[in-house]
Amino acid sequence: MNRQNGERSKLPGTVVRLSVFLFASLLVPASFAQTKLNSHYDTDGARVVVNFPAFRIYLYHGNELLKSYPVGVGMDDFKPIFGEMLATEIVYNPSWSPTGSAWSRGHKATGPNAPGNPLGKVKLPLYGLYLIHGGAAASNMGHAVSHGCVRMMNPDALDLMRRILQIQNGDSGLAQARRGERISGRSVPIKLEKPVVVDFRYDTVAINDGRVHVYPDIYNFGVDRQQALDSALSESGVKWDALPEKKQDQISEALKRSSRQAQTIALTEDKSATNRKRGVYVTSH
Repeated sequence: MNRQNGERSKLPGTVVRLSVFLFASLLVPASFAQTKLNSHYDTDGARVVVNFPAFRIYLYHGNELLKSYPVGVGMDDFKPIFGEMLATEIVYNPSWSPTGSAWSRGHKATGPNAPGNPLGKVKLPLYGLYLIHGGAAASNMGHAVSHGCVRMMNPDALDLMRRILQIQNGDSGLAQARRGERISGRSVPIKLEKPVVVDFRYDTVAINDGRVHVYPDIYNFGVDRQQALDSALSESGVKWDALPEKKQDQISEALKRSSRQAQTIALTEDKSATNRKRGVYVTSH
């Protein structure tokens, strides 16, 4: 319950055309290594990466990872368009109206800061009616539960938007964020001086922090996990033949499992973690 009727993001025409192009490739999402960010947009500013199988948002400043947050994503019938887009504004205290879709019938419009507003305290409009927004329950995190949008808990959403504004708008952006957080009873749109790059990704294998992360194929695209691993290794500069045989076996076993749980394999032995079995850590989502 998180699309907003009649509030389409003001994106450049090139981005709209990009979205149409990306839609054609929806059923065959690319898989990239999160360690190295390849972008169609040259930017030293903020970049927001949403990895759907990981159920996480990653905020980068240039290529430096600043912070990550748990999210809830769209249900199987509400898959997004995967790829890059530009967002041009942040809206504090967004209102919400039923979209006219079957799922929203019988629901009443809710104003800024109104109880039950599904958008929460803040939203980042993307393309069409899709948003990154607050208002999510903790139980939404790590699940495909929304009608297309990316859901965050309010404290995380506010923190993310505050950081984006500070990067894109400088000191005035931080003041704008604090003002937007204080005001209640009306919506507060804030234009980004530099559009922020938002990348919707479908990485079932990612390498970062010295670990290989294997995520479920949440939309059952039939992703070739071996190919995803090869891409992740190539992008991160990790050589498969240089890994100990034990680590190769652990990674290969993780790729074969059909579990709906994420798996993490350390690339080096952590001798202090005696309670970790075979170096494979399972994370529930």
